[in-house]
Amino acid sequence: MRSFLVGCGFYILSVLVLLLFRGPLHMLAADVFHLDDASWWKIVLAFLIGAKLILVFLLLTPALALHWCGKTKENR
Repeated sequence: MRSFLVGCGFYILSVLVLLLFRGPLHMLAADVFHLDDASWWKIVLAFLIGAKLILVFLLLTPALALHWCGKTKENR
């Protein structure tokens, strides 16, 4: 469960960094990788969606399953 909370913290931090430095990061990426606006936002959305899927399906779901299994063994 702690790893999920750390992952959520990382996700929130990445969204905040994106919102705060959107202009400078966009200009840097456009210069270095020759990206236009549409490509930039596709990459950003793909990163945020991928991070959310990893957090939910690889960290939260197994953690909740293990937590519930532990609870049922304690109740027996």
